[in-house]
Amino acid sequence: MLHGITDPGFSVLGDSISTLAGFIPAGWRVHYEGEVQVKGITEPRHTWWGQVIDHFGGHLTANSSFSGSCVEGFGFPAGCSPERLAALRGPAGQAPDVVLVYMGINDFGWGGARNQTLGRSKSASARPEDLPKSHRMQQTVGPEAVELFARAYDSLLEGVRSVAPQAQVWCVGLAPGTPPPSSGKGPEAKPPQFAYRLRGQELEAYNQAIRKAAQAHDAGFVDMAALNFCYDAVDGAHPSALGMEQIAQTVISSIQGSPTSRLEELISQAPAPQRTCFLPTCEGCPRSSVGTTSWGLHCMEPSVP
Repeated sequence: MLHGITDPGFSVLGDSISTLAGFIPAGWRVHYEGEVQVKGITEPRHTWWGQVIDHFGGHLTANSSFSGSCVEGFGFPAGCSPERLAALRGPAGQAPDVVLVYMGINDFGWGGARNQTLGRSKSASARPEDLPKSHRMQQTVGPEAVELFARAYDSLLEGVRSVAPQAQVWCVGLAPGTPPPSSGKGPEAKPPQFAYRLRGQELEAYNQAIRKAAQAHDAGFVDMAALNFCYDAVDGAHPSALGMEQIAQTVISSIQGSPTSRLEELISQAPAPQRTCFLPTCEGCPRSSVGTTSWGLHCMEPSVP
């Protein structure tokens, strides 16, 4: 039971981390399928959201997740778009009892919907030719990128409240994942680390925006970053089966109001973030993973002769 609700219905609003083939609307982009094979993630019970639902004895009402999507945008598939919000209702129009929102990492990675569009992402909410002004992508963005994200997240939660006015809403914050497997050799090889200022704005600034919007809309905030651990990721971003459990236990603990024994065990075994770079941006750095049509959340390893 969840706060007195028997068999609560859960809806999920997310990006690639929350997608699963067969459990999101037909035609929407999925990450965990096809060429992307992650060992141990084939069913809802393997996902972070499926484990949260199972823990509270609930069922899935709807999963409105779209791989690669930003919160901010110019229309569908942005998280704040009417289509994404409407998809939080079940097939018969039923409203969920609980809404889990886990988005924002693509906004951080691209530096906003405009950059995503100019990068010709398959998940962009517009076409480059439809955008006014300069068509030059910004490798480094200013605080206005976070402000746009904050407004979009606020709009997203306002939309969630209109679709499911009685639902409990929980917003999951952003946190670093483990870096890709290292292949560096020699004494000069440095392991990759999480890019906290990928395009010039701190990851924590996006978390602050999520936290503020959650407070304004009477939603809960799951502060993953505050636990000071890196969830297990297969490519530095997308959680492995272990990473899914780590995220799930974090969300469960927040909803319950106290950490589960399993979360404490998982955190004790997980690596802590090791931040050694404090450059103002990744732009110009030879180890940067930021490109014109792609980005990664970790530094690239230096080339070794």
